[in-house]
Amino acid sequence: MMPRLVFAPLLFGLGLLQLASATTRHGDVKSTLAAKYASVTVALRHQDLGTVGAILAPDYKAYGPKGDSISRDQVLSDFKRQAMSLTNISWTRQLSSLVASGRSVSVTVSGHFSGTTLGKERHQLDLYATTFDTWARFGADWKLTSSRLKQSRMMLDGKPFKPGH
Repeated sequence: MMPRLVFAPLLFGLGLLQLASATTRHGDVKSTLAAKYASVTVALRHQDLGTVGAILAPDYKAYGPKGDSISRDQVLSDFKRQAMSLTNISWTRQLSSLVASGRSVSVTVSGHFSGTTLGKERHQLDLYATTFDTWARFGADWKLTSSRLKQSRMMLDGKPFKPGH
């Protein structure tokens, strides 16, 4: 359970965006995406699944680097578990590229997620990852249709950590 618990929210959280306007100007889209990434961090801190679920397309999939995937429902379930198991959550992101094509937008996002585990033994979790996310227009809204993990590095108490190993 630990590998999916960490993997899914990372993909989801890094890829979590909702475009508020139909603009295709890169500067406007990039600013909107940055604001939406910040809203995901707030949603995680407050265990707000409604905000998170509203952004995902009905057929959303999160993909690992080897092509393995998890569904929208699995991502939401893992998001909730992770939100309930961490405190002191911080999440910074950088958008390094954005490509608009018709009714879709693709963006490469590099992020650093950190939090402290709850329980008797508290641990500092740090996750550095790069995802490639694809968005599509659904009426007036943009929905995240997929997130593809390109690379990641996880640390637990400052030491390299691989869930499940």
